[in-house]
Amino acid sequence: MKVIHGVDEPLRRITVSLSRYFKGIDCIERMKNSVVCRLTKKENRVLVLATYMQLLLLMIQLLIYSAIGTSMVVHGVVLAAAIVVMLFCIPIWIRYFMLKAGMIYAMALMVVMVQFLLFAENRRFFVEIMFPFFCMCIPSFINISAVNDDEIHIDILRKMSWAIFVTGEIYLGSIFLYGMKDADYSMSYSYYMLLPSLIFTYLFNKEKKVVYLLVSIASFISMFMIGSRGASLIWVLFFVVSFLFSDRKWILKFPVVLGGGLLAFHYGTILVFAAKFLGKIGFESRTLLLLLRGEILTHDSGRNLLRMKAFQAIKANPFTGNGIGSDFRLLGTYTHNLFLDLFMHYGVVFGVLIVIAFMTIISVSFYKSENKMFTFLMFCFGFLPLMVSGTYLVEAALWIYLGYCCRKLPVRINFESL
Repeated sequence: MKVIHGVDEPLRRITVSLSRYFKGIDCIERMKNSVVCRLTKKENRVLVLATYMQLLLLMIQLLIYSAIGTSMVVHGVVLAAAIVVMLFCIPIWIRYFMLKAGMIYAMALMVVMVQFLLFAENRRFFVEIMFPFFCMCIPSFINISAVNDDEIHIDILRKMSWAIFVTGEIYLGSIFLYGMKDADYSMSYSYYMLLPSLIFTYLFNKEKKVVYLLVSIASFISMFMIGSRGASLIWVLFFVVSFLFSDRKWILKFPVVLGGGLLAFHYGTILVFAAKFLGKIGFESRTLLLLLRGEILTHDSGRNLLRMKAFQAIKANPFTGNGIGSDFRLLGTYTHNLFLDLFMHYGVVFGVLIVIAFMTIISVSFYKSENKMFTFLMFCFGFLPLMVSGTYLVEAALWIYLGYCCRKLPVRINFESL
């Protein structure tokens, strides 16, 4: 057997191969982490704060619009929200991942341009859709996908949730004291309040502070009184799951479960009392009325008709789809379902591929997450609402959630080195 410098040739080759292999693994790990690890804590805070600031500004927008009723003010606040996200984040984008941001914008712009050219009948709807998509949704995705510190993420969410909660309660109090424009029911309000209700429930189970429980319940009651049942049901789901899977001993959980069961047994009496109380102060809760009539899950608010029209539109163009904005053209509004939106816009083939990609990203993020309850919180905040309301083209919450999921993927690309 040939010997080189006292080492057997086969052993030397194995050693060299293993050295190259592990060197390659090390390079891959450096590629996976190089961009995000270089972000300072301050830069992480800026990205997270700028992203969630728009939600606070939207709540303020709702308050101003209900009080003044001036559409120019409403659009001005939305514009301010987009500018806040862009101005604070662009220097960080340029410093760390300008190519990544550019590629994302280029791909999104290419899809929009193809849709614009192929579906001329939808063009009149592009202006109101594309502004929030390019100025709020995509920046939110880029920001959260770059942040890698969950502690900073949660800390900023705690502070922003307090601000949103206080603003929301001012809005609710103004309704009772002064009466406000179109304030008897607001779907937007309930989904803005969903974030603080989820965050404070999460913090209650994590830090065991009663104040978080009280604020979470107060947020839920506010949503329940003037908001949509969808947001209320999502909170109930998260509250139950987070409590049952918390690290509390079952001997402490049992009294709460028993108490909840007793309340559920007498919920009819409680609802009647609540309805009479609200009626005395001149207030009517849509969600409460649905509960009293036993229609909280069956009342569709016209959604079945929208679904039937959407299915007809999909059936008419199963391969090419009807294009972005076709739901507004054919239905007069969005479909209130993320999957129907995708099938209607891009057809069955591309729609299925996008749904598979979504489900893969979501599944992997749950599997890889070290904080599964926070990941479930983000799922309830960003994904579940899109199954019953809203559209992916204007709801930044979905893109925040997708950005968070992409951080958990096992393979990341070092765009900075390209």
